[in-house]
Formats: sequence, C-alpha cells, structure tokens
Amino acid sequence: MKTFFLVLFAFLFAFPAQAVPLDSLFVNAPREVLPLLGVTERLDLLDLYGHGMSAKAENSLGGQSELLEKTENRLKLKTSEAGTWEMRLFRLEADSLILVIHSVKAIGVQSEVSAYRTNWTPAFVQLPSPSLGRLIDMASSSISPLRKQELLSVLREQPIRVEFTGEKQDLLTYAIDLSGVSLNDREDAAGVTRSATYELLPNGSFVRREP
Repeated sequence: MKTFFLVLFAFLFAFPAQAVPLDSLFVNAPREVLPLLGVTERLDLLDLYGHGMSAKAENSLGGQSELLEKTENRLKLKTSEAGTWEMRLFRLEADSLILVIHSVKAIGVQSEVSAYRTNWTPAFVQLPSPSLGRLIDMASSSISPLRKQELLSVLREQPIRVEFTGEKQDLLTYAIDLSGVSLNDREDAAGVTRSATYELLPNGSFVRREP
C-alpha cells in the first residue's frame, strides 16, 4: 500500500505547478526543508489525519511529531516538543508559491520564514523584514523615559515570532515574542510592542496591512 501511495504522489508531482495538491507537496518536501520526517512518516501522518485519528509519527530524533492542522492550502506540524513547521500554498497569477514558517521555542519563540516554488527550489521573493521600530511603539506609552530605555534593552534581545493569520490564514504577522521576558517586565513590554502584518499580492510581492 505504501508503494502505491509513493507512486501516486510521484505521479501527481509531475503535473504542472498549479495542479499540485498540498498533500503531494508535503510528501515531496526535501529533507533539508523538513528534516525530521521521512516519506513513510509523512504518509502515515496524512493517513491518520484523514481518518480523524491522532496523527503522530516517530521522528528522526526518536520523539513524536504530530500533524495538527490541514486544509486545502495549509498544513501545520508539531515537529518536536520545541518546534513547529507550517507550510502555506499560495496560487499566484503566474505560478504558485510555498511559504514555510519554522518556529523553535528556547527562551522565546524564534521563527524563520522561507519561500519555495512547487518543485521546492528557493523562490527569490522579497520576504517582509520589519524593523524593531515597526514592532515597538514607545511614543504612545506614558511610562517614564528611563523605563522606556530599560524596556528597549530587553526587547532588543527577544526573538521575532511569525504566524499565518487572517480568516484564511493567508497573512504573515510578525511580532516580538515576549514569552522569555520576565514577569516584572512583561506587562510594560506588551504595552509598547506592536505586530506587523503583510499580505502576499497575486503578483508575488508583499504589502503591509494597516491594523
């Protein structure tokens, strides 16, 4: 049965980019893009999820990876106790684009965003890269100047978390992750931080969405 599925996915992957379904893209993702799961484990996850069962498989580190969510255009994995991996397929005017968010939790949650074509070669698009000035708004806060300087020093050391947001999970939202900030600073830090959200246009460029 596994051989049948492997042949099926290879067959689907041979079709033009616009026709490639998400399941096939997931199965064919190179190990350098999704290193913890082989083809067999990915097929197991899809099969279990499709049957409404707990979709878990052993990963290459000996732990458990879990398929958390899947739609026609988006898939989210818990790769390990500290990591998540998400892919979102965007169908554009001339081609399709896959955005991958790989997030790891250490002191805070650090995310890395990558873009690929449907053959999993890197897509040379200009991904958003909001500055700290875009994510921190000290001007609207009533805290003292000294306190602002203290918070700024703390926030500069925190990682950036990226998520798919919006009703269709088709927006990219960047924010400073505050989970590693001390409880004494977290409330004040939350009051001066802002998220930045971007929309991918049909021509393959990103535009910032106003809050």
